[in-house]
Amino acid sequence: GSARMYPETDVPAVTITKELLQKISSTLPEGFEQKVKRFAGMGLASQLATEMAKSDLSRQFEELCVKTRAEPTLVAVTLLQTLTSLSRQGKKVSSIGEKELEEALCAVAGGEMMKSGLPVAIEEMAGGNSLQQAIEKRNLKRISGKQLLELCEREAKQLQAATQGKAENEIGKKRLLSLLMAKYRLQVDPAELAQAIG
Repeated sequence: GSARMYPETDVPAVTITKELLQKISSTLPEGFEQKVKRFAGMGLASQLATEMAKSDLSRQFEELCVKTRAEPTLVAVTLLQTLTSLSRQGKKVSSIGEKELEEALCAVAGGEMMKSGLPVAIEEMAGGNSLQQAIEKRNLKRISGKQLLELCEREAKQLQAATQGKAENEIGKKRLLSLLMAKYRLQVDPAELAQAIG
């Protein structure tokens, strides 16, 4: 019965060897602290790594990191913060499947879209648009390379005209950078823009 004090006499004893302990420990699931450490090793900040390790989305996070090659921090923030925030705003994020999220993250990782535009794209996708429709509708296509240089030249000329040619100095460059970031923040990389301005 439940109050029995002595070992079962009819069952042979099991000898616990080092090999048996190693076999058991190798099949144990990953512990919480190990998961946090592994996520931190992927580049997540300590708090974000802890939050992700606690989340039911941790498996999806790892799969999306592998499939999309997007920055792990971006994937974690998208799953834990962006989707939650949009849901609180009444957006139907539950209509966005893993395939759509994968496509959006791939667009960022592949340079088609800036990560700052990702929440906007996801919001549009929650409204029933495809990723390409979202990019077109909200003007999210990344501007870089030659196109960015042309944009800088065009905006610099407009700024010079507005300031009667006084935009050549350092103040003019800072003003141009500020103006372009305000206007194209979802489409340009700040470091690349600063380099293009000179």
